[in-house]
Amino acid sequence: MDSLMDRYGSSIGITGLSCKFPKDYQNPQLFWDSICSGKSSWSNIPASRWKGSGFWSAIKKRNATISKSGHFITQDISRFDVSFFGISLNEATAMDPQHRLMTEVAYEAVESAGMSLERLQGSKTGGNAVPRSRRNAAVYGYRLAQNKPGEPN
Repeated sequence: MDSLMDRYGSSIGITGLSCKFPKDYQNPQLFWDSICSGKSSWSNIPASRWKGSGFWSAIKKRNATISKSGHFITQDISRFDVSFFGISLNEATAMDPQHRLMTEVAYEAVESAGMSLERLQGSKTGGNAVPRSRRNAAVYGYRLAQNKPGEPN
């Protein structure tokens, strides 16, 4: 199998990068600085998410969690700019919140590369996005399915 360099020459490069991490680590430099300084983004479950104490148990038992802390992105996902991305309010409401965040992060990566969406359109450009889980897919997919066939979003 050909190596990437044999196949594509030197025309491959990472030119833009963006990320969202817990706490205030909202760009690659802040995230790297937190790693180098040994800071942790571990925190208790934010009250805005759900009342963790109502589901927490020190012992494993049915319908309980043994964790009352973790890593949480604190960005308000309801502030997604539907008009900027050309997405209807119905569609944005039905989107998995991770998808909304990934849409923003993808745009920020293009910006960090000093590019415009217009310049990228039709080019041979690729991207890589890695969501953590699909646990919200059923909930948000169901919301989208509430529209009847042919009904506008």
